[in-house]
Amino acid sequence: MKIKTIEIKNFKAFGSNKVTIDLSDNIVTLIGSNNCGKTSVLEALNYFFSGVKTIPQEFFHNNLFDQNNAIEISIVFNTLTTDDKAHQAVLPYISNEGQSEEEWVLKKQYYYESGKGKAIYTAIKDGSENINPSGLTPNVDDIFTDEKMQKIYLTAVKDVADVIDPKKKSPLTQVFQMLLSAELEGTDQHRDLMLALQNYAAMFDPLSKHAKVKEIEDLISEKIRRIIPVSGVIDAQMLDDTSILPTPILQIIDTASVVTKPEFQGHGVQRSIIFALLELYAETISSPTKTLGVTNILLIEEPEMYMHPHMQDRVADVLYSLANSGAVQVVCTTHSPKFIRMFEKQKSLVRLVKKGDESSAQQITSELFPVGSEDQKRLRAVMNFDLGARECFFADRVVLVEGETEAISIPFAAELMGVFVGPGRYEKNEVQLLLIAKVGIVFLHFKLY
Repeated sequence: MKIKTIEIKNFKAFGSNKVTIDLSDNIVTLIGSNNCGKTSVLEALNYFFSGVKTIPQEFFHNNLFDQNNAIEISIVFNTLTTDDKAHQAVLPYISNEGQSEEEWVLKKQYYYESGKGKAIYTAIKDGSENINPSGLTPNVDDIFTDEKMQKIYLTAVKDVADVIDPKKKSPLTQVFQMLLSAELEGTDQHRDLMLALQNYAAMFDPLSKHAKVKEIEDLISEKIRRIIPVSGVIDAQMLDDTSILPTPILQIIDTASVVTKPEFQGHGVQRSIIFALLELYAETISSPTKTLGVTNILLIEEPEMYMHPHMQDRVADVLYSLANSGAVQVVCTTHSPKFIRMFEKQKSLVRLVKKGDESSAQQITSELFPVGSEDQKRLRAVMNFDLGARECFFADRVVLVEGETEAISIPFAAELMGVFVGPGRYEKNEVQLLLIAKVGIVFLHFKLY
């Protein structure tokens, strides 16, 4: 199951005019001035997939939170798997009318009535609305559990403790367990443990209940019956696959071989930790030996924060690798041009504009530069050059070449500097090449690929 489109209404900066965002490219980069609603998109998606039944009144547009001004978050899902289609909250509401493939549309509405927060779930099929599909809202939320659709929300935090805290479901724990679970499921140890847990659960089953469990139940029931004529039954809540995985506790060993907690490192190091894990995850799920599972959602705010310009390039590569893998859909906000990849994902760029008290979204809806076309090649060339050459001030090594000699000088320079990572390949971003043009004093930044 993947997200095709997102609609948001009456949420913070978004008013009665619905804002629609297309996520069919598996990645969306939200740009725009401060306070235009970029973070609001991430927050709305976080609420949608968190299954919460109440949204704070401060999140309602213009602080109007009655049913007529309800927050609406609607998502169109496509690429439905066999298991998705079989789910009781999805099966009756699948539609392909006028579409190239089957879709499932779910809308969540939040509002306040008599001071109490409410949530309504509505499945939309062929224009008709079906409130609370399958009767009970938990049946809908069951689709968005971590086991079925993993969600990671990475805010623009300053303290790394927020993303590595082992006592809660932090991004570090999520990524660590996502990687680990895929590797452990097929092992003999995992199968033996799950069998042992099943045998343990049988001790609480009515047909095979352990004598001690029955004794405790009778004792509890006797005490309860003294007050009210009912009996108590103990039902064991067994651990699931995620609960039996270890929780990571991260420590950093610096260049002086001193072991420290990550929160004592610089902010750049702190924020790099999670991206390193995401890069590892991208490499793992992109491997041809892996079978892709249910789509995961990555919501990330300002990935460039505290990042060196060259590190921003690498982080952008990670996010686009995740999206290209097909196993993760990425929504991020940014103020950095490093995360705009027009030649790769033209439909991924969404500009948010705020006029008055309401924000709107502008998104490219079609490919302006077809893949492999001359226009796309020219666009890539233009975007690979930085006319200001300002990045050279951040580079550890700079090579100056002139005119047509760069073709032969680049390999020799890379070899002398030891930045080869394989035959005919260079380590990206390690060498910043500046071309001194023959006409005028213009510096062009050329990236190695």
